[in-house]
Amino acid sequence: MKKILDEADRKAMRKHVINVVENGLPWLKWMPTPSFVRFQPWRNAAKKVRICVLSAGDLEIFNGKLQPALKTCLMDEADGKFTPETIYYGPSSANWAAMMAALAPMFSYKEFRPVIERSVPKGKIDQLEANGVNPENILWVPEGSIGTDYAYELVKTLNFQLADQYTHKGSVLGHKWTMDHVIHDLPRLMRHEHARNHVWIGNNLSFAAAVTGTCSTVAAMDEFLRPAFPGMQVWGIASMPGKERVPGSRSKQKLEELNRIGGGFNYENILDGGLIESVTLDEAYSVNAEILSPHFMDVGPTVALAVAGTWHRLGEYWMNHNGSFDGLVNDAGIVLGFIYGVDKRLPYLGDPGYRKYFQN
Repeated sequence: MKKILDEADRKAMRKHVINVVENGLPWLKWMPTPSFVRFQPWRNAAKKVRICVLSAGDLEIFNGKLQPALKTCLMDEADGKFTPETIYYGPSSANWAAMMAALAPMFSYKEFRPVIERSVPKGKIDQLEANGVNPENILWVPEGSIGTDYAYELVKTLNFQLADQYTHKGSVLGHKWTMDHVIHDLPRLMRHEHARNHVWIGNNLSFAAAVTGTCSTVAAMDEFLRPAFPGMQVWGIASMPGKERVPGSRSKQKLEELNRIGGGFNYENILDGGLIESVTLDEAYSVNAEILSPHFMDVGPTVALAVAGTWHRLGEYWMNHNGSFDGLVNDAGIVLGFIYGVDKRLPYLGDPGYRKYFQN
């Protein structure tokens, strides 16, 4: 149930959350290279690659969907869409919905109800409940239906206010906070690397990469990050279809479902080199476990999917360019990449198929 705050507490919460997205996003850190790279013919060239990550799962009680969820709510509030009787709802794999629920006390609408598919991990449902969603108010997608389609069918029968993360411009504009943070924090990481290891890694990103769920992150990388780093490429990583799909991500087939509602933020016109769709579920989970130990980076499976897919693309690039990364290197002769990470392990650990990778 949505927590009701008085006006003073509502203002205090708003001030705090806005301060988080403007000044409190996690620092960039280096992502370790997966062990499978050591067995590739381009393993020596890979020594010139450095990849940093913004692990937004480290955000207090939040996750990497905080910024787009907050911007969506602020825009709809400014447009006069909220009243004390408004029921706000939208489709989600639960990361975005968890943020919408966490933010609900800041706004004047009655409550937020997520549209959720039954395949969503139980840990994510628990997260929704912890953030104030009454389980009885979850709008479960009927078996065989598609979440986004079902959300639009509900518009015809329910007098609710739809917030669709797959089409709402706030999903992209919210990540301006993210990309501004990357631009401002990258020099700190560079200075630290130079001071610690006496290595200069340059001033320019070679590429930025993210998993394509809503595609709002890659759209924001294109709109806000690419202009700051001339020549930077934008890479998008999708799951393989069916049983190989990584929870919290979309396959190309699932992305095509968004076309019916005008969603996906035109990723085809944004990505350099097309979608990366080569990572198996086992590989994503294995990389996830490897990142955690001994590196102690508590990230979720979509982050591991992005990491594995990025290295797949680097290998393809090397093989397609005569055994060279020359077209990707920056001003220091380094391939410098950035990955945006959304989630942590905890919401997925209820799945025995995922948990076993961390039990060795």
